[in-house]
Amino acid sequence: MRLEIPDGDVKLFQDLICRKSGIFLEGSRLDTLWAGIRARMKSRGITDPGQYYNFLLFHPERQQELGELLSYITINETYFFRNKAHFETLRDQVLVKLIKENKQDVIRVWSAGCSTGEEPYSVAMTILDLVEDRKDLQIEILASDVDKDALAKAKAGVYKERALRITEEEYRKRYFNANNGRFEVDQRLKDMIKFEYFNLMEAPYPRPSVGSWDIIFCRNVVIYFNRESVRHVANNFHSVLADNGYLFMGHSETLDGVSDEFSPVRIGNTFVYIKKTNADSSSALKNHAARQPKEAVTLKEHGKISKSASKKRGGRSENVTPPEPVEDTEPIYKEASDLFMQEQIDAALSKAETYLKLAPEDARGHLLAGKIYADQGAYEQAIDEFKKSIELEPLLTEAHYLLGVIYMRLARVTGAIDEFKKTIYIDKDCVLPYFSLALIYQSNNIKKDALREYNNSMRILEKLPSDEIIQFSGGLTARILMQICLKNIEELSA
Repeated sequence: MRLEIPDGDVKLFQDLICRKSGIFLEGSRLDTLWAGIRARMKSRGITDPGQYYNFLLFHPERQQELGELLSYITINETYFFRNKAHFETLRDQVLVKLIKENKQDVIRVWSAGCSTGEEPYSVAMTILDLVEDRKDLQIEILASDVDKDALAKAKAGVYKERALRITEEEYRKRYFNANNGRFEVDQRLKDMIKFEYFNLMEAPYPRPSVGSWDIIFCRNVVIYFNRESVRHVANNFHSVLADNGYLFMGHSETLDGVSDEFSPVRIGNTFVYIKKTNADSSSALKNHAARQPKEAVTLKEHGKISKSASKKRGGRSENVTPPEPVEDTEPIYKEASDLFMQEQIDAALSKAETYLKLAPEDARGHLLAGKIYADQGAYEQAIDEFKKSIELEPLLTEAHYLLGVIYMRLARVTGAIDEFKKTIYIDKDCVLPYFSLALIYQSNNIKKDALREYNNSMRILEKLPSDEIIQFSGGLTARILMQICLKNIEELSA
C-alpha cells in the first residue's frame, strides 16, 4: 500500500527543510521530497510521517538522517570546467594576482556545494596548470556538500565521458586515467582535496588550517534559497573569506539587495564578488576592472539551447525564418557555432568573422558574433552586431532579447525595458522577457509591475512540462524558473 503524506504535513516539512538546509521546496519539487520521505521512512522502519518529522527534530541521528533525505532532493548534474570563463579568470587573473603580485606561498580554496566533485577537481587542475613547478607553494582545497551520496562519488573521482565534454584534450591526458569508457581523476588531484559534509545553514563555517579562504566557489547552490537563507550564507562567507577575497557564484545568483559586504567586479570575461574591507577603496577593487551592474542570467548561456528545446512552447523562435546563407558557407557557420558552444571563444570569433565576410547579410551570423562579443565583455561591439541582425531580420526574437539583457547589464534600464517589450510583442509566449522585466521592476521597488510580470511568467510556465528547457535560459527548466518566480512573488507580497 502506498504511503500518502497528509496535506497538513506539507508546511511542516517545507519549513524544516528550509530551516535546516536553506532549500525552499514547492511545486513539482514537493513530489521529490515526498518520494525521499517515503524511502527514508521505509529505511528507518517508520510508518507515520509525524513520527519521522519528530525523528528529524530530536533523534540523536537527526543530522545524519537529514543528510540522507537531502540526497533525494538536491540536483547534482554538472561537468568539469562548467562556465569556463570562471576558470580562465581564476587562472589568468586571480591566481596570478595572489601568487605573483601578493607573493603568497599558500592558496586556500573552498568549493561550497561541490556536488559530485567536478568543480573542485577543475579548481585543482587550474592551479596545477599554473604552478606545478612551485614545490614551495602550499595548496589547500576544501570541497563540501550536504549530499553524502554526491560526496562519495566525488571522493571516488570516476566519471563518464559526458562530464568531460568541454575538458581540453591536454587535461584529459594529464589528469585522467581512462578505462572502459570511464575516466578516473589522477591521484595527484585527489590528494589535493579534502571532501567533507557541511550544511551551509549551519555555523560556524569551516576555515583553512591557517588564516582565511582566499577563494570561495559557491555556484548554483543558493538559487533555491530564500532571501534570509542567502543572507545567512553571505554573512558567513564574509566571516571566513580573506580581506579582498574572491567569491564565485552562478550566473543566475546574486547578492543584490541581500548583502552589501561584497562588490561585484568584472575580472577577465566574468563577474566575481570581492569581499569589501573599506568600501570601494580596497586595493583589489582598484586593481581589477570597474564595477558593472549584474544580471540574473548569463549571456553565453542564453545561446546554449538544444534544438528540441527551441521548438517547444517556452518561447518560440520557429516563427522567424532566417535568411538563406550564401552557398558553401554553412560549414563555416556551424564550426563557429560549435566552437562557441565548446567555450572556445577566440576561435569562435575568428570563424564567425570569416563567415560574415562571406555572408554579410545573414542575420544569424551577426547574432552569433554578438553573443561571442557579449561573452568576452565587449558589450558595445555586441550591441552593434545585435542591431545589425535586427536590421536584417526585424522579428529576430533572440536578438531583441539579448540586446535587452546587455542593456540591463549596463544599467540602461529604459533600453532594456524597450527591448524586452519588443521581444514580447514578437512572441507573447517567450517567458524570459516577462521574467527580466519583473527583475528590473523588483530591483527598482516597483512592486505592482514586478508582480504583474512574475504572474505573466507563471501563466506561461504553468503550461509547460516541468523539465522543459526554457529558451535563451542556458539550461533552466520550467520547474526551476517557476520556483524562482514563486519565491520572488512571496517576497514582494510580504
